[in-house]
Amino acid sequence: MNMKTIISKYAAIVSVSTILAGGIMTATVFAQVPASSSMPMHAGMYMRGHMASGTMPMRADMRMGSTTRMSSTTREQNLIQHQDQAISNIDNRSTAEITARINSLNELLVRINAMAKISSSTKSTIASEIQTLSAELATLQSQIQATASSTPTGSVGDLSSSSQLRTEAQSITKDYRVYALVIPQTDILAAADRAQTLVTSFTTLAVKLQTRITTLQTAGHDVTALQASLSDLNAKVADAQTQATAAVTATQSLTPDNGNATIAANNATAVKAAQADIKIVDSDIKAATADAKSIVKGIEAFDITASTSASTQ
Repeated sequence: MNMKTIISKYAAIVSVSTILAGGIMTATVFAQVPASSSMPMHAGMYMRGHMASGTMPMRADMRMGSTTRMSSTTREQNLIQHQDQAISNIDNRSTAEITARINSLNELLVRINAMAKISSSTKSTIASEIQTLSAELATLQSQIQATASSTPTGSVGDLSSSSQLRTEAQSITKDYRVYALVIPQTDILAAADRAQTLVTSFTTLAVKLQTRITTLQTAGHDVTALQASLSDLNAKVADAQTQATAAVTATQSLTPDNGNATIAANNATAVKAAQADIKIVDSDIKAATADAKSIVKGIEAFDITASTSASTQ
C-alpha cells in the first residue's frame, strides 16, 4: 500500500472518529473480535458499535428528551390552572347559593313579622329557626372561602368528590335541609294568616248583613233566599277558619329531616295535607265572597223596590 493510500485512509478514519466521538477505539475493539466468536455482546458494546458504524437507532426519549420535559411541565401548568378555576367555580357557586338562601330567609322573616292572625308563639318558633339557619349559612360561607383559599393545586386528589372543599359545598343542600322545610312552612302560615284575616272581616260583614235582612223581614219582605245565602256564608267562613287552623297545626312543629328518610317522608305528608287545607280555605273564601255579593245585591233590590213604592204614593 503506497503512502498516498495510507494517508487517505487515515484521514477518513480521523474524520469519522471526530464526528462520532471515539469511533476509532470502538471500531478497533470490534475488529479484534472474530466474526465466528461466540462472545456475547452487551448493550454497551452494541451501542458503541452502532455509534462507530453510524447506524445506531435513537430512542424516542433520546430524540425528544427536552420536548418530553416541556410537555410534562405544560401538563402540570394546565392541571394547576384547571384546579384554580375549579376552586374558584366552587367558591363562587357556593357564595351565590348561600347568599340567595340568606336573602330569601330574610324575606321570610319580614313576612312572618307582618302576620297578624298567627299566634306569637308560632311566629317566634319559625322566626327562631330562620335566624339560626341564616347564621349557620353565613358561617358555612366563611368556611368554604377559607378552605378554597387553602386548597393546594397540582394534585387531582385535592378536588376529589370527598375533598373538604367539595364536601363543604355539598353540605349547603345536604346538611341544611331546614331550608327546604321552612319555605313551605312560611307559605302555609302566610296563607293561613290571610285566611284568618278574611274570616274576621267576613264575620263582621255577616253581622251587618244579618241586621239588614232582619230589618227587611220585619218590614214584611220575603228574605228566605237572603237568609239561606247568609247561612252558607257563615258556614264557609267557619270552615275556612277550621282548615286554616289545621294547616298551621300540621306544620308549625315540624323539624328538619337532616337526611332522615322517615322524618323527610312525614314532613312531606304534613306539608301536602296543610297545602290541601289551604286550598279548601281558598275555595271557602271564594264561596263566601259570592254569597256576600248575592246578599248585597238582594238587599239593594229590596231597597230599590221600597224606594220606588214610596215615590209613587
